Amino acid sequence: MLRKRVVPALWALLTCTALQASTNAAMNVDAAKLAAVPDRTRPINSDMDRADTLGGRLSISWNDYLLHDLGLDRVGALRGKVNQDRELRRFELDAKTAFAVDAVDLNVRGLAGGEGRLLATEQFMLRGARLKWQDPHILVRPGAEPRIDLVSGNGEALFYIDRIMYEFLDQGRIFSIRSADIHISTLLAKKMRNAGAADQAVGEIKMQAPVRNWIAAKVIRAAGAPYWPGMAVTDQIGAPLGSTWQADVFMKVFSASYMRCGTCDANNLNCSAGGCDGPLNPGLGKVVFAPSSTLTNNRNRGSALVTVNRMNGTPDPLGTSSAVYAADIPWYDKFSSAPNNINFNYPYQGNDQHPNLIWSLYRRDADGRITQIGRSGMKHAFLTTNVAATNPADSCGTENGGHVLGRACQDTYGTGNNDSTTDLGPTRELLPAFGIWGRCGSVYDPDCNGVQDSPSGTFSNRMLVDEVELPAASGGISYLFESWYLVRDDINIYNTMATRGVVPSWSGSAWSINNVDQNSPDAFALGSAIDRWVPDNTSTATAVNQELKAPRSIVAGSTAGESIYEGGHAKVAVKVTDLGDGHWRYDYVVMNFDYARSATTGVESSHTLRVLRNHGFRSFSVARNFNATISAIVYADGDGVRQDWALVDDGENLTWTAPNDAASLDWGVMTRFSFVADMPPSSATVTLGVTEPGAPGQYTVTSLSAGIPGLMFTNGFE
Repeated sequence: MLRKRVVPALWALLTCTALQASTNAAMNVDAAKLAAVPDRTRPINSDMDRADTLGGRLSISWNDYLLHDLGLDRVGALRGKVNQDRELRRFELDAKTAFAVDAVDLNVRGLAGGEGRLLATEQFMLRGARLKWQDPHILVRPGAEPRIDLVSGNGEALFYIDRIMYEFLDQGRIFSIRSADIHISTLLAKKMRNAGAADQAVGEIKMQAPVRNWIAAKVIRAAGAPYWPGMAVTDQIGAPLGSTWQADVFMKVFSASYMRCGTCDANNLNCSAGGCDGPLNPGLGKVVFAPSSTLTNNRNRGSALVTVNRMNGTPDPLGTSSAVYAADIPWYDKFSSAPNNINFNYPYQGNDQHPNLIWSLYRRDADGRITQIGRSGMKHAFLTTNVAATNPADSCGTENGGHVLGRACQDTYGTGNNDSTTDLGPTRELLPAFGIWGRCGSVYDPDCNGVQDSPSGTFSNRMLVDEVELPAASGGISYLFESWYLVRDDINIYNTMATRGVVPSWSGSAWSINNVDQNSPDAFALGSAIDRWVPDNTSTATAVNQELKAPRSIVAGSTAGESIYEGGHAKVAVKVTDLGDGHWRYDYVVMNFDYARSATTGVESSHTLRVLRNHGFRSFSVARNFNATISAIVYADGDGVRQDWALVDDGENLTWTAPNDAASLDWGVMTRFSFVADMPPSSATVTLGVTEPGAPGQYTVTSLSAGIPGLMFTNGFE
């Protein structure tokens, strides 16, 4: 087939649809292959189009904190400035740099080949000597989930790129890599004498290259019509079948990585394994971890199929959706504007609707207690991979492009953009049970003028863990990492989140975090950390785990112009431990998943929605026997930032109350309340007071407490 330029008439047929593909981390290739000529460009697939690029620009956001901790310093890095985020370095690509890109209807299907040069160099300091990364070449290892090696002029591949998220822009005139992780190769790790540095993601790459030629191997097709949540399911002639398309997205797999840390000394951002040294500021050392997370859409098209199993292949109780008709999921980047397509019947009033990701770290101590020791801000998703899942019977629904997650399609976000300030924001801006972001007044648009601003800050909205909260994972201490996507209208929040055991460790100069073996009891599984502490719906003499589910509602606020959004999920679990001396320890854990009563102004459709207040619970109260002696009282929210809640014991109830709204138990937060009593457990009620005024003022669930025989309560509302 002859190469040809796409003529204007053909451009008129093309839509602005864009699709990315995000690769999974590739295994390191051996030294011989690293030095070899890259795989030949693959021949054109008769079912796909082919785009050829020429030239372009590439940028790298180096994580110089992490490079330093691993033993490699980039010459000229700004690591010493405490407010400096990852430094952005821009490179021109040689005019002969070319990529061959496979596509269907302007939706990327993978790289078929490519090579070129960066017209710049970087120098690194390794054990006091300069390590030059001279004349770096780009060598593409083709495939649907490709890898790109960055090879120096001497043939050494010091870095490689994977988890590539790419798309076409400007109606196919530009090929863009929106985000990709840059990793240390095994070869460079050997030079560093640090085997643990191999495969570490040490930065994020972006690229744009003009498309020189399009080779149309097939007829351009019109985009399909997505099956949005809530639409009626019909037969082939349009008759309703009595069902609706429902959103039910799954967390498929994730892994945790160490990113950076800082201490009290603004000029010395090294880790210390014990927090800051010295008497003035003990325990202020911080560690940042981030996940690489893959989600997948429900597989169902009229019957229930397993979508996710555990990593060792055993069934996961949450792995099969009750939604037998899997809806497509909107995935529009913030400030991107709503789809202008009459076939789409877009249901969200012009909002740039997209999922959001949060993650947390939990420590389980030898005495059986659990504490949430780290929680992130909120990652804004911006494109969907629409990579086909591994099941060959599935057909990933990619016809609507990279702003719609199709049935049986999966999406991966690597640590590069999960650790990117430009994609992270505070959780207070989201109405969590509704999945609606208040753009007006957010960190991205504080003046509400519709123009996107760029927030900054090395540690802003990242998950910060105090180093003193990370004793060695031994002697009964273990850790759980949790990753959770919030998807609008999702019918089951518990399968969009998952947990897995991790092992943080200190090498003497840096932290690392390893994921436990897939056959471990703490291996990856759908669901929350609280359900691993006390299984969901447990109700025994010494343990209870009950869900609080508040229905969603939108009502007028007491102040003119305000609207109140309310609803969401929380769980209250208790574990009672017999101390063997006539005393029992009561440990209560409240996990607020997505409950909030939020005050807003403005409307979603015009991007004037502003979240004024977005709080959960202000008090926790548990009934107790008047004759019980209470001691060893503990409040633990794990972050060292919120003020502790004050306790009042009136003889009938133990009530902890937040000192202010800033200390409220808001969505995404776990808090533990503990005490010791000289009476054994019996059924009791727990009451959660709501922070924002309104009705109901509190919610109750069944639990256990010290010596209140004969009382039995059920889940409900006051």
